[in-house]
Amino acid sequence: MSTTTPAPSASTTKITKAITKTVRKAVNALLKWQNSKLQTEKPDLLESDEFAYLVLTLKKIPPKARINAYKVPFPNPLHSQLSELCLIYDDGPKSDLTKDFIQKKIKAENIPISKILKLSKLKTDYVPFEAKRKLLYSYDMFLADRRIVLLLPKYLGKQFFKKKKIPVPVDLEHKNWKEQVDKACGSALLFSGRASW
Repeated sequence: MSTTTPAPSASTTKITKAITKTVRKAVNALLKWQNSKLQTEKPDLLESDEFAYLVLTLKKIPPKARINAYKVPFPNPLHSQLSELCLIYDDGPKSDLTKDFIQKKIKAENIPISKILKLSKLKTDYVPFEAKRKLLYSYDMFLADRRIVLLLPKYLGKQFFKKKKIPVPVDLEHKNWKEQVDKACGSALLFSGRASW
């Protein structure tokens, strides 16, 4: 028995267009204000980045708190091919993954991962706070084998949670790595409740 998804109603389409128009108007006003500010202020001796934050709200909030973030897909990806992504994988005796295998798969499928990090190396080389901090700021996004995600809070520390850079779980037992990475890069991460980090 096949099911069909009903087409959006005229009122839903009208609301979506109105929201898009309002967002576009707000972004244009923000850019205009920023440009006028840059022209009137004296230039800084030291360059500094200015950030614009986008706050999203949902009509329905997920009922349970959980460590893993909910993925909210966006039509345009937040992370591009230029983003620095780090993949943490299990290299324990029970794991069948090797660095060589992962590198070949990443290259063959053109997956935008720039760093592969063994769990054993995370445990030994990133014990000091400064090393964890450097790792945190070295990459735009972290991905991890879903089988080890619950072990990571102990080794990464609270700063990863505070900065919303908790590794996104990916299932490395399945073949569709690129699809999973693209989905993670094209989504905003919604953290519900308080995780025990």
